[in-house]
Amino acid sequence: MEAAGQRLLDEAQPFDVEVLDGVIGAAYSPRHPERQVANAVLMKLRESSNIWAHADAIIEGSKVSEGRYFGLMALDDAINTRWKILPESQKSGIKGFVVNKIIQLSSDEVSAAKERTLIHQMNKVLVSILKQEWPHNWPSFIGDVCGASRTSEVLCENNMHILRLLSEEVFDFSKDQMTTAKIKTMKSSLNAEFAQIFRLCEFVLGASSRPKLVDATLATLRAFLSWIPLGYIFETPLVETLITRFFAAAAFRNAALECLTEIASLSDLEPKYDEAFVRLYVAVLRALAVVVPRDASLAAAFDAATGNERDQFFVQRLALFFSGFFKAHLRLVETPDHAAALFEGLQYVVRVSAVPDNEVFQICLDFWHFFSRDLYASDSASAVSSSGASKVGAPGLRLTGGPQQQQAQQPPPPPGGGGGDEGFDAAAPQSLVDGGRDDDDDADDDADDTSALRRRRP
Repeated sequence: MEAAGQRLLDEAQPFDVEVLDGVIGAAYSPRHPERQVANAVLMKLRESSNIWAHADAIIEGSKVSEGRYFGLMALDDAINTRWKILPESQKSGIKGFVVNKIIQLSSDEVSAAKERTLIHQMNKVLVSILKQEWPHNWPSFIGDVCGASRTSEVLCENNMHILRLLSEEVFDFSKDQMTTAKIKTMKSSLNAEFAQIFRLCEFVLGASSRPKLVDATLATLRAFLSWIPLGYIFETPLVETLITRFFAAAAFRNAALECLTEIASLSDLEPKYDEAFVRLYVAVLRALAVVVPRDASLAAAFDAATGNERDQFFVQRLALFFSGFFKAHLRLVETPDHAAALFEGLQYVVRVSAVPDNEVFQICLDFWHFFSRDLYASDSASAVSSSGASKVGAPGLRLTGGPQQQQAQQPPPPPGGGGGDEGFDAAAPQSLVDGGRDDDDDADDDADDTSALRRRRP
């Protein structure tokens, strides 16, 4: 094993991928007598300054998956630590190799399924290159990806994963990895070119019948919803499409609910969007009533769904939707016109709170803490206001409170004809995500001139 290590580390000799496979096999075999020596050899190879130059040969020639991952790690290390000092010819060679390999693996359905993990790792390597090269040295990347995505549904599915990873790297994980100026440039570029991505998402959601591609597109869209210009959300049929077409379909309900949760949780926006949020909330309630009847016990349904992660995930996301919406927009539905919808939503939260799951309970507990604190603060403010007004009022004159006090004096009856906990004894649906409609709502392709308003984002 030591001789094999010396051969691999000797740059005067041709790099032997078969020898590397033997070392990796020993390192990953728990009972191999030379396992420690093999691990030491791999560590020395990782620290070698020139191992990345053999990455293409390792990825192409290794017969074991661990060998290919070793080559990818060596390449990723070089991109993150040595990219600035590499000659342009080597940079172009690395970019060409990674892009061509991804296309080769993800263009065929069989290879895409077989090499799914390897493709995912290569996508990460590509994003590492983009963090170094895009947009200055690779300005056509977004256009190239969107154009290639229309040629193959299998390739388009993987391209959606790449776009999602890029968005997450730029907006979620970039703080400790890139300079502030670089982050700002990438955010501006991604925002400026989002029209192409949005048109691609519209095209896929309106035309594709491939479930995996639709799921990948919805996941990618969710990653973008926290920062894209609001016009793409509220000035296009996006919300309506998510609710009527995808929330209504059992196969895509969870993915659609995640997108709707991201939208419902947006805060600190201009008042002109208030009515749009109310319409979204009411539309979700209407669609939810078809999926989960108002008299159904969510706790019983959650217990019945043991082993069915899709149903349990739906209940968790339902808690996040109501919690996110009420925290951001509770004031919008605390009006006489929307009192029935407010009570209906709160009743859903009450029913979700009874679900025997720690994570779901924590979400609900956090919301009830917020809600009770807000209720106490509002009541205290009303009491102080009434006390101050009574001191300056005319003798014998009874001063009434504001709209919230009047609403509290005469609460509207709960919707659906029921209230309290009676609904908990009702039979739960067999599956929370079964059933639904499959409407064909085509998204609007004209999104170029939408509003550029941005949400608050670190």
